[in-house]
Amino acid sequence: GTLWSWGRSDFGQAGVTLERSTRPRQTGTDDFWKGVTAGNHHTLGYRQGGSLWAWGRNHMGQLGIGVSASKENPVPIGEGSGWYSLSGGGFVSLAVRDDGTLWGWGENYFGHLGSTSNINVQIPVQVVPGDGWLTVDVDQYHALGIKSDGTLWAWGTNGQGRLGTSVNGRLLPLQIGSAVNWTAISAGFYHSAGIREDGSLYTWGGNSHGQLGTGGPSRSLPMPVGEDRDWLSVSCGGRHTLGLKNDATMWAWGDNRYGQLGTNRSENLDAPVQVATISRWLHISAGTDHSLAVRDDGSLWAWGNNDNGQLGITGSNREVPVRVGSDSDWRSVYAGRFHSLATKSDGTLWAWGLNSFGQAGPVTEETLYYPQQIDAGKGWMMVSGGRYHSLGAKGDGSIWGWGNNNFGQLGDGSAYYWIPQPVDR
Repeated sequence: GTLWSWGRSDFGQAGVTLERSTRPRQTGTDDFWKGVTAGNHHTLGYRQGGSLWAWGRNHMGQLGIGVSASKENPVPIGEGSGWYSLSGGGFVSLAVRDDGTLWGWGENYFGHLGSTSNINVQIPVQVVPGDGWLTVDVDQYHALGIKSDGTLWAWGTNGQGRLGTSVNGRLLPLQIGSAVNWTAISAGFYHSAGIREDGSLYTWGGNSHGQLGTGGPSRSLPMPVGEDRDWLSVSCGGRHTLGLKNDATMWAWGDNRYGQLGTNRSENLDAPVQVATISRWLHISAGTDHSLAVRDDGSLWAWGNNDNGQLGITGSNREVPVRVGSDSDWRSVYAGRFHSLATKSDGTLWAWGLNSFGQAGPVTEETLYYPQQIDAGKGWMMVSGGRYHSLGAKGDGSIWGWGNNNFGQLGDGSAYYWIPQPVDR
C-alpha cells in the first residue's frame, strides 16, 4: 500500500520534493494507497478509504482543490461522502463511508447495528460514533470489522464463540485481542475467519463440521490455521470455508454434504485441502451450501448445492467446480444463502438462483438457473447479499439494494424492490 515515484518533479508531481530522481522514492509514509495515475505535470491517487488525492502542477486547476497553487505533497480533493465497503447478512446491511464511519440498517435483533437497543432501523444510521473503520462483514448473527489501525472488532450474538471472545453477545463493537495487524475478515453463519499482515490465517467460532480448519472443538478465541504465511483472502460459508493463497491456489475445508468443498467427495474435512490443482483463482465466495470462484482467465465456476439454481446451471448438486457458461469477463462473485451475484469487467451486474423476493433482480418470482443481467446499467464494482436481499456498490460510491425489505435492510421503509434502488436516497 505504499506509494513510490521517480523522474521529473519540477512542479512537485513526484510528491516528494521539486528535485528529479532516477530512483524510486517513497511518497510520504502512508500505506493506504490503492491506485495512482500520472498526468503531464500532476498526479492523482486514491486511498483505501476511497478518498481522492492530488499533487503537482495546478495552473489549470487540474488538482481539483479550489485554488490554483501547485502542491508538492498529496492533498485531499473534497470531503468525500461515498460508500466503499459493504456487506449484507441475514436481514441486515452494513457499510463503511469513505470518511471511515460505519453505518447500518435493517434487523437489529442480534445487535448488528451496534446500538444499545435492539430496535430495527429503516434507514442508514451510524454504528457508534467515530471513524477509522476500514472494512466490515456481517452474517445472520454477528458482524466483524477492521479499523485503519489494524485492530479487529466484533459485535452481535456470540453463540459458539463466533465473536472471538468468551464474553456474552455484544450490542456495541468490542475489540478482539490486542493485535493491530488484521487485513481481511469473513463472518460465516456459525464461525469467523481473519488474515493478518504476515499472511497467517486465523479462525474461531463453531467447528461442528471442521469449518475452522484446526481440528478439535469450537473455539472462542482466534486460532491459527496451520503454519502457512501465504494466505491472501478467506470466505466463510454456512459451515464451510474457502481460502485463497498468494500463488492463486484455492483451498477448502469444513462441511461437504453438498459437495461445496469441490473435492469430488462428500466427507467433511477439518483441515485445508487444495481444490482444482490445475487452476489459478482470483476471487472466491462461500455461500450457505455452495461455492463460487473466478479464474484468472475471467471464467466463472460453481459447485455445491443447486436446489435453487444458485450454481448458475441446471441439474443436480456438483462435487467439483463446473464452469458457468462460456463468458470470460467475470470480475467478482458473491454466494448468498440461496442465490448468487456477480459483476463483469464491463461493470454490469448479474444474478441467479432463488428469486422469491426479487433478490436476484428480474421482475419475476421464478428461480433463475443461469446468470441474468440486472438492469441495463454499468459501473458496478462489488456485490453482497443477505438471506433474501442483495446489495451492490457502483464506482461513484453509491450503494444500491433490492429484494426483501421486511426489516428495512434495503435502507427505507418500503416492502421490497424487484430492481436495484439507491440506499440513502
